[in-house]
Amino acid sequence: MNDKRNPIVAETPVPEDFIKGALEGSPFQAWLGIKLQSIDPNGVTFTCPFKDDIISNPVAKTVHGGVLASVIDLGGLFALMAVTDRVTSTIDLKVDYHRPATQGPLICTARVIDVGGRIGTASTEVRLEDGTLLASGRGLYNLRRPKA
Repeated sequence: MNDKRNPIVAETPVPEDFIKGALEGSPFQAWLGIKLQSIDPNGVTFTCPFKDDIISNPVAKTVHGGVLASVIDLGGLFALMAVTDRVTSTIDLKVDYHRPATQGPLICTARVIDVGGRIGTASTEVRLEDGTLLASGRGLYNLRRPKA
């Protein structure tokens, strides 16, 4: 998954306690109820509870697509933070909705695809506990220039 021309091991990751605090402590993420489950050298896994506040269709009781897109974006951002301290913001986000999210919790697993000189790439999957794929996506993220 990692490009040998661009070894991720040469990067300095953001400390785990900072990632946990930022992921769970930001007002938006706190409102979503996000809880970090794990951090590893290639990414992060976190959960988002199913709650009435994130439902967009009260008849079908489906999670709003913007919530799914947001957790995919957050997944990519924090996966890259687990690898490098150079990530700053999202450049582009592609989201695929595979099926309606009508229950939870939502399990979000994000993995780093590449860390380049100025752009990082990560992918995120949103699944149910039984493994059912709800949404997936890939993001491009701005990186500060590497230190010389």
